[in-house]
Amino acid sequence: METLFYQNRQKKKKKLLSIFSMTAFFLFLGACQLETLSPQKKITASPQAEEEKTFPLRQENEEIKSKESSTSPEILSSKENSSSLTEPKAEDKKPFDEISFLHFSSWEANFLPVYADSDKEKTSPLGGLENLISLVKKHQNKATFLYSTGNFLPGDINDRRPAIEALNLMGLKATAVGVFELNYGIEKLKEKLSKAQFDVLSANLYQGDKRVFSPYAIYELGGIKVAVIGLIHQKAATEVAPQFVKDLVFKDPSGELRKILPEVQKQADVITLLTDFRYGKDRKIAEEFPQIDLIISRYNRTLKSRVESFDSVMVVRTSQKKGVELGKVFLYRDTENFRVIDNLFFEVSPEELELQSLKPDKTALLLIKNWQKDEQERSEVLCQSQTLLSADYGKIRQEEAKIGNLITDIMLYKRPDAQISLFNSGGIRSSLPAGEITYGMVSDVLPYKNYLVEISLTGSVLREALENSVARYQELSGSFLQVGGISFSFDPMAEQFYRVKDVFVQGEPLDENRTYKVVTVDYLASGGDDFLMFKDKPVSFSSQKLFIEIVKNYLLRTKNINPRVEGRITVLR
Repeated sequence: METLFYQNRQKKKKKLLSIFSMTAFFLFLGACQLETLSPQKKITASPQAEEEKTFPLRQENEEIKSKESSTSPEILSSKENSSSLTEPKAEDKKPFDEISFLHFSSWEANFLPVYADSDKEKTSPLGGLENLISLVKKHQNKATFLYSTGNFLPGDINDRRPAIEALNLMGLKATAVGVFELNYGIEKLKEKLSKAQFDVLSANLYQGDKRVFSPYAIYELGGIKVAVIGLIHQKAATEVAPQFVKDLVFKDPSGELRKILPEVQKQADVITLLTDFRYGKDRKIAEEFPQIDLIISRYNRTLKSRVESFDSVMVVRTSQKKGVELGKVFLYRDTENFRVIDNLFFEVSPEELELQSLKPDKTALLLIKNWQKDEQERSEVLCQSQTLLSADYGKIRQEEAKIGNLITDIMLYKRPDAQISLFNSGGIRSSLPAGEITYGMVSDVLPYKNYLVEISLTGSVLREALENSVARYQELSGSFLQVGGISFSFDPMAEQFYRVKDVFVQGEPLDENRTYKVVTVDYLASGGDDFLMFKDKPVSFSSQKLFIEIVKNYLLRTKNINPRVEGRITVLR
């Protein structure tokens, strides 16, 4: 892709160089020898050439720009790709710094290439994580940030693609929130984002009277303070399943900007807005808030809308989603303010990588390979279940559950010399349906990397652990234990830590002076979920395999399962 701005600049450069060469020849014939000039060398004969030393970030793109005329006529060669900006005259420039932002929209965790046409024989694949990351790495440097406008997740709660890991690998700096992210529900979304190495921003998304995410972030880029604000469109409330947004409030974006812009202006040299707004709303924001320098918005398939100027505010967006197109915007600072000076748009394709002498990113390819291997493993059928094994959040943390009985029975099966098995309900993350059970389903039930351990506990410590299990009963705490080899009753209305009543081990009353062998997981044995009474207790066994592998092997051998509620836990009403 070569912008109209650069086409004109190169034509002027050639003309001026020609004039300069002839003049120099006649005036200084025999006194000097002209050297062949490259785009990255200082050229004092023309203002256009003089600019090369003041825009160092763009020098690395000149060779790429000269090649792009042969690539993707719809995206890269169209005149609509031009920003239609006028280059500041060289004599008007004062000392300044230059920065750039890479951006993409609605990636939707698209790991694999897609086809623009349904007929694969007539079209080339576009996108692909390995190609996108290769392009991003090519154009990233110490003066460049990578942004997303939202919808960076696939929106399917059962999708297992390592999207956050991929975004970390890309070097994403910040993103707005989109509809797809809200399809997880706020609790599970934040859990999914726990390993993110980037900021998720949204100034107008509230839960009650508090914002769900930070409204903005301030970064330093080469001594420049860059503010980034995130916004989500209000209609998102009607585009997500009601149960996921019932507690959320989507406030007016303009009202929230009026609240935060004064404090942001005091801290930042340049203000950028990331939005998932559909075409039109971002234009109104640009007209209403001239103090914003740049708006990077949701993709729009109309090429003309990719770059628009509203007085001092520039609005940019890609025309494609799913990682098929990568945008790059350049800004420079003189002594007073910043201005957008150029925009690039790259089609993410094998042809584009070839033009830029790039190869698919190896780390991304390995990530894709491991994900595909995991997906293949997840489809393996382990057994048949004769009944639904529910992990309903409101029940499994307050009462005995069939799925809890299955898990604790498997623990005792693995360690037949133990009398008791304990597993925290917070570690059971999904239900199992009646019928075919696959490894993927079991992985969803037990997503944490736990190992089995066997410890020795006295009866008194065991009672203390049961009290801790029911201490936060009303809070639906994940510390509520599912049990095997033991049964007990408790009164949830009694005083905390005095709720447990009758306790039986293998059908016999609990002996508080006796030592019992208890099999559990390393998380609890190390004191997790406030089971501090387990710490530093003698360990007689520690599994070499993950607990989920033990469960998998058990189900493969068993073929059919039909666990029942057996009265292991009795709630006294």
